[in-house]
Amino acid sequence: MVDYKAIEVEWTPEHEKYISEVYRLLKDQENKIFDLSVGDMNIMDYVQYHVQKNKIYVIIDNEDVVCAFFMLEHIKPIGNIILSAELHCAVRKHCWGKRSRDLGQYMLDYLKENLPPLKRLVAFVPQHNFGVVKLLKDLKFKHEGTLKSNLVFKNKLGQEKYYDELIYSIIREDI
Repeated sequence: MVDYKAIEVEWTPEHEKYISEVYRLLKDQENKIFDLSVGDMNIMDYVQYHVQKNKIYVIIDNEDVVCAFFMLEHIKPIGNIILSAELHCAVRKHCWGKRSRDLGQYMLDYLKENLPPLKRLVAFVPQHNFGVVKLLKDLKFKHEGTLKSNLVFKNKLGQEKYYDELIYSIIREDI
């Protein structure tokens, strides 16, 4: 059995190892889905911005290997609860499949136990990212809507192609 540990990443020298791992996980997505998020920023600027502004957690296994990272963005606190937050993640390729479900469930449990009460987590997913859609469904996220032609990717010929963006969410009671 693999034991996991979540570490909130901070922009400090002590967390340089984790910052580098987040960078590597995002770099693996370069020229794929990640290009949408960055715009004109390079990946390290993107990582620095989000580590300083949002909550990023790395999940390490019992051998101190980073298996995934999860980011909470657009956190909406109201009083002593968090009404909603957007969830983004990247999982190491060798952890895809059942292990990614274990990592996702670990993170949901961690958030439920270690943050102020979190009412809703929302994930936006490109329609063609079948692996993430399956993962979200396995974690009990519900499909709440579709933003038609909301994403644009370039195909192998450099031509723009439009895709729908799917909205999934989970509420605290379902975690």
